[in-house]
Amino acid sequence: MRSSNALCITIVFFTLISSAVHCIRCFNCSSRTNMNCVTFEGDNASMIVECPQPNAFCRKTRQIITADSTTIITRACGWIKFEEHSGDYCMVTNTNFKQETSCQCFTDTCNTGSMMTGQALFLSIVSALISLSGY
Repeated sequence: MRSSNALCITIVFFTLISSAVHCIRCFNCSSRTNMNCVTFEGDNASMIVECPQPNAFCRKTRQIITADSTTIITRACGWIKFEEHSGDYCMVTNTNFKQETSCQCFTDTCNTGSMMTGQALFLSIVSALISLSGY
C-alpha cells in the first residue's frame, strides 16, 4: 500500500512540474542558409526548437536590403519584447539601407506564414512611399 501511495505522489509531482515548465516552441531558420525558411514547403519539423530562455516568444523578421532588393527572412526565439507591446505585434523600421518588419507572437510555432497585422502592413506601405519620395 505504501509503495502505491509513493507512486501516486511521484506521478502527480512530475505531472505538475512538467506542466509548469513549458517552453515555447518556435521555428528557427534563416533564408540566408535555408530557402525553405521563406517558402515553408515540405516537412518543417526539423526547424522547430524549444526556446530555452524564460518568458521567450517567437519572432519573424523580414529585411529588404535597399541596394540590391535582397529579402532575408529570419524566424527564431525572442526574449526582448517590443516596448509597450506585450501581445502579438509587428514593428516596421525603415532606413536608407534596409526596410525591416519584425513580428512577435506568443504561441507554439506562431512565427510561420505572414504575421503582418493591418497596422503593420499600413506602416510598411507608408514607410516605403516615404523612402521612395526622398523625405
